Order: sequence, then structure tokens, then C-alpha cells
Amino acid sequence: SPAKPHLQEARKSFDAGEPEEALRHLTSGFIADSAYEPLYELAAECLRQLDSEDAAQLFDTAYTNFKSAESFYRLGCHFVDEQHHQLANAFLERAHKLAPKNLDIALELALSYNSCLEPLKARNLLSGMNLRENFWATYEFMWSSLLCNQFQDVAEFVNNGRKSVMMVNVDEETRSGVLFALNKLEEVQNRLRAFPNPEPLIQHWHFIQYGAAILDYFDNRTADEGLSVAGGRWVAFWASYANILMVLYKLRRYLEVLDRYPLHVAGLEDRDSEIIGRAAAGVLDLPFVFATREIMQEPDVLIVAFDNRQLRFTELQYVEKAQTLFALNLHWLLDAGPTPDVAGVMSQSYSPPWSGDMLRIDPETRKMTRSEPDTRPVVQIVADLLAAEPETDPRFDEIMDFYRIRAEYLKGGSKDTRIRLPFRTDSPIPGSYFS
Repeated sequence: SPAKPHLQEARKSFDAGEPEEALRHLTSGFIADSAYEPLYELAAECLRQLDSEDAAQLFDTAYTNFKSAESFYRLGCHFVDEQHHQLANAFLERAHKLAPKNLDIALELALSYNSCLEPLKARNLLSGMNLRENFWATYEFMWSSLLCNQFQDVAEFVNNGRKSVMMVNVDEETRSGVLFALNKLEEVQNRLRAFPNPEPLIQHWHFIQYGAAILDYFDNRTADEGLSVAGGRWVAFWASYANILMVLYKLRRYLEVLDRYPLHVAGLEDRDSEIIGRAAAGVLDLPFVFATREIMQEPDVLIVAFDNRQLRFTELQYVEKAQTLFALNLHWLLDAGPTPDVAGVMSQSYSPPWSGDMLRIDPETRKMTRSEPDTRPVVQIVADLLAAEPETDPRFDEIMDFYRIRAEYLKGGSKDTRIRLPFRTDSPIPGSYFS
């Protein structure tokens, strides 16, 4: 088995009293060959040492019922919930192999494929199944099709779905969920129809999926390398004052060009968001306030967060008139709440210069060390940020043109109230993962 070397390394780590390291090796083993039985027994032992009894029992059940599709289905669902989709795929693929006609298993596998940037696999899988008028399986097929730029049957599905859900006797929560899903399909399809043949770039597809903008891309300064890594997304990003200030000036120009200049800036109350919010207010020459739940429902405001995962407020689901939601970083490997209308960058890990995560080489020892956190008051850090010389981006005119042409399809600053779609990792643009 190709998993055998990974098992051997896992045993060494386990015997050395390092169950977490052993699990990392086992993860590689499961991805290489989920049918290699010894992996499951050791995984259960590791998890028990880490006090993860529920997960350990899932591996025990799979090990003792190795021909049971249900046991691998449950294991796969567990890792879907954990948003570890590479592992989920390994177990769900085995479940599907054991029960190839089971629609529940196929649907869960398709969901996982989409979540780890493989919509074509999801579409091909569901196209071979008897969907039996199963709404959610058909919905996932239609969603996968849109991500593959195929939307011939989507409009008919949306229209029929709306008629059906209003006629059948279902509870209001179910009806609301179905209508939300259908509205999402229609919204994305409308952007695809208006701007067909998108390129395999995250700029194009993030706009199509969410009607949202990104201001800085990995393809700006390192074109070929950036595109090959993640289609314009960043992986690890260690920001400087100069880079952050450049993004905020880009944000100012975005708001000016699209005629969405706010009356004030409201930052979330955590320290990182306050720094970015106050700096944005300085760049825009506007007053700063903290973003209370009441302010989140006001018009003419720029709401600022450091990271999109902090946007856990139900009030932000709705786009108020002349309101824009901005996050400096959008983490692209985790599902989250409302997608910001504008984000600075998309990354898997974003470290600001005051965080203490900056890497440097000690001139005496020549060893890599991390910087100390900057614990000064927020106003002092903001002053240093605003005093920096911003980086320049010669491609921003081109980026701005892309959004100016598509302004009526962009969320934020809208004349009517619209829903912000929640961020999901689904995307047709592949990207490299951290281990």
C-alpha cells in the first residue's frame, strides 16, 4: 500500500510520545490509501491519548466494520464538519465505492469535493446518480454546474423549485432554506450570464460567486508564480505598514470610483479591527466609531473588520443603503459568515506587523526568530501606519476597471437591500494548502 511508509512514520512518532505528529502522518496515509486497515487502529489509539473519544470510536467502528459503507460515511461526515475536506474525501470515496448507488453518500462527497475546490468532480459524480427528484442533491448538481460555467438547466430548476416549495406542506424554516438556495443559484447565474467566459482567476470567480471585490492579488507583482499557487490568492501573508496602507488607499479609490463614499467609518471592537478601522478613517478623512449592532444597520457607513471570520453578526447579512462591509483579510480555507463586499486580500494566514508573528533572521545566530508583539496603544500604531510610504501597484488601474464595469452587480452601496451570501470555500480555482 502507498500508505505503508506513512504508517511507519506514524508509529515512530506514536512510540516517541507524539500522538499529534503521528496523526499528521496518518492523515497523509489515509489520503494515499483509505483502504489500508492498520491506519484506523493506530488513529483510534492516537485520538484516545488526545482525549478525543468520540472521534476514536468512529475509527474503531470503521476498523471493525471495514466493509460497511455507513461507518465510512459517518467518518467522512465528521471531517466535513471539521472542514478537513481532504480527509473527508478519502473516507467518503471509500463509502461511495462500497455503496455506489447511495445518494446520501454521493451528495456528501459532492459537497466535500466542492469545498476543496473540485467542482468538476462533484458535477461528474452527481451526473451519474439517480437524483430521484431529491431537491438538495439536484441543487448541488446545479451549483457544481455553475462553478463549471455550465448553467443550461439552472433557470428551469429555480423556477420549478419556487413553485413547488410554495405548494407543498413544509415548515417555514425548510421553505426559507430552499428559497435562499434558489435565490443564490439565480444570483450567481445572472452574473455568469452578464459576464460569460470568466478566466480561471480568483478575481473573476469571487465576483461571480459573491458580487464582491478583492483589492490586492498575488498575481500583481509575481504573475506566473502567484497564479500557479492559488489563482491570485495568497497563502501566508506577512504584512507591512506600507502594504496595509496601499490597500487602504485602494479602498478609498474603490469607494470614490463607484460613488460609495461613506459618511463615517465603523470598526469592530477587537484590537486588530480597531487599528484597521482607525487607519481607514484617517485615509478617508472621516470620523471613526465602533461598530455596534445598531450602527451595522445604518446607511452611509463603511464597516471595517480585520478578518472576515469576525463578521459573525446577523445584522450584516443585509446590505443597507450606501453601506459597505470591508475586511482586510478574507480567509479562503474556512467557511464563514457574510462575505465582505470588499476585502484587501485573500489568504490562509495573515500576520500584521504588530502581531509578533513577523519572521526575521537573527544577525548573530543566523537563526529564524519571530518578532515581539507591539503592545503600544492603538493610536500610536495607527499613527505609524498612516506615516508609512504606501506600496504601489501598477496593475490597480486594470483591477479598478474590472469592478467599475461591473458596479451594478457588486454588493455594498446598493440602492436596495440585498442579502450578503455567506462565504464558502467552494471555488473552481485550485490552490495550494498548508499541510
